[in-house]
Amino acid sequence: MAKAGSSPQRTCVGCRETKDKESLVRIVCGPDGALVVDMKGRLPGRGAYICFEKACIRKAIRGKALSQALKKRINPSAVEGMEDRIRDGMEKRISAFLSVLMKAGKVVVGRDSIRRRLGKGDVHLLVLAGDGREAEKGAGSPGVPVRIFLSREQLGASVGRTAQPVLGIADPKGSMQLLRWIDRVKTLETAGRG
Repeated sequence: MAKAGSSPQRTCVGCRETKDKESLVRIVCGPDGALVVDMKGRLPGRGAYICFEKACIRKAIRGKALSQALKKRINPSAVEGMEDRIRDGMEKRISAFLSVLMKAGKVVVGRDSIRRRLGKGDVHLLVLAGDGREAEKGAGSPGVPVRIFLSREQLGASVGRTAQPVLGIADPKGSMQLLRWIDRVKTLETAGRG
């Protein structure tokens, strides 16, 4: 039983480790038998939780763990592309969160504005486009975390602007959440290749 004030715990159906619910992704089986990635953890129905690790996802979908957790027979075609669907779901969630931060005035755009705000200590995270010059140079500022994520067009679209090579995040809590989410996507991209 979780202590008061602690994060709810769930067990990954792949590795069988108990972790904070926030560090796992929920999968539900829709009425048509299709598997749905439930990024917000709010869809109705029985859910199964999986780590943001390729090895866990593969173990869960290749064995019987996922079907046992969902208490349904899973059609093999339903699990095809599950890693990609989880990664795409996380990317959409991050883009939506960037949009919310932009509306709240917590995203700094434009190189000069970002430099000024970095100098004042107002920027807590730099998000660089993977196809931008800043990513090639490893642009950053001492003490400010940097993550390379999405393309210039995708970053710009996330904040309702034209292509953006870099975004500065001026919200400490929002920066921490983005760091966690981006690192999860990166884990899916790099772990377990082979």
